[in-house]
Amino acid sequence: MKLYIIGPSGSGKTTLSIELSRMLNIEATNLDDIFWENNTMSFNNKRDEKIRNNLYNEILKKKSWIIEGAFISWPAKGFQLADKLIYLNINNTTLNKRIIFRFIKRKLKIEHPNKKETLKQVIDLIKWNKQQTLLMKEKFLNNKEKYKNLIILSNNKNIKTFMNNLKAQK
Repeated sequence: MKLYIIGPSGSGKTTLSIELSRMLNIEATNLDDIFWENNTMSFNNKRDEKIRNNLYNEILKKKSWIIEGAFISWPAKGFQLADKLIYLNINNTTLNKRIIFRFIKRKLKIEHPNKKETLKQVIDLIKWNKQQTLLMKEKFLNNKEKYKNLIILSNNKNIKTFMNNLKAQK
């Protein structure tokens, strides 16, 4: 099975991918780990584009995968290859709260204590996220017919129902 989870930062992509990975016994990949250099603890060192694309294409060659991320241009090939393209369409207020709470948890060393984020980076992320959310809505909500494999989940109830249905199909 090939699952692609797309959504803005704070939409729950990572949480969902971890749950699906455990449930289906399929490796999950966070696109941030491909896009950004992993040898640093900050969020602003991009990986070389050729290396990034090679890493991504190796994942796409696998028999089954779960990919999650907020990028909509360079990894678009995966949208078509996925058995299910899951778009997490979460409202901006919820997204912003989650981003801020995640920042606080990191500062308090409750979550990913090695990742160093500045307040400016969080503010920049919120601004970027607002624009990215608009682009995603335009791409996926306005072009549903282009993505026959598209599943839109907008709240926790939708996500829970999706997970239960997938578990029943297993």
